[in-house]
Amino acid sequence: MRHVATGGPLVELRDVWKSFDRKQVLRGIDLALTKGTILAVMGGSGTGKTVLLRIASGLIYPDSGAVSLFGARIDWMTEEAMLPVRRRSGFVFQGAALFDSLSVFENVAYPLMEPEVVFFDEPTAGLDPTNARLVAQLIAQLRTGVCDTAIVVTHDVEFAELVADQMAILLGGNFADMGTPAEIHRSANPDVRRFLAGELREI
Repeated sequence: MRHVATGGPLVELRDVWKSFDRKQVLRGIDLALTKGTILAVMGGSGTGKTVLLRIASGLIYPDSGAVSLFGARIDWMTEEAMLPVRRRSGFVFQGAALFDSLSVFENVAYPLMEPEVVFFDEPTAGLDPTNARLVAQLIAQLRTGVCDTAIVVTHDVEFAELVADQMAILLGGNFADMGTPAEIHRSANPDVRRFLAGELREI
């Protein structure tokens, strides 16, 4: 059963831009994630999915644009000011990595809070189909616990369809399309169709 999102956005990005070494990664991203929604952000290798996730969670700052988490602007906050906000969210890395911007104590304490939003970075990377389905089931169980809201970055179309209410396809630094899984599969954008067919890995 799909949950209906209510209230204002828990995560919001408005006209967010980000570049590294003169390479423009994100180009004017707009995103509003409301409570009760699991959003899958998809795209090929190097399209900026992880960068978007880290900006949305406050781990890195955008070059320009506005980022809000739980209604608070975080694109200008200091690390100290961010701590109360971070206690309300969780982040699951691809592999056993640590936050390079946080101390050892902050890394250990980070996952101990009951999150209202969880950010997942490629949670099925390197997994076989059986374990990928298990991860999908675990994410679905969030709905019955303390958290029913998440952003999941993935390149796996089948996995996204299992866990997500909404899907967003990130191509060329911006969203080529966004909607329910059914709407995405009916997309008129030829690049989206090519991505879903496995014909487009990078752009």
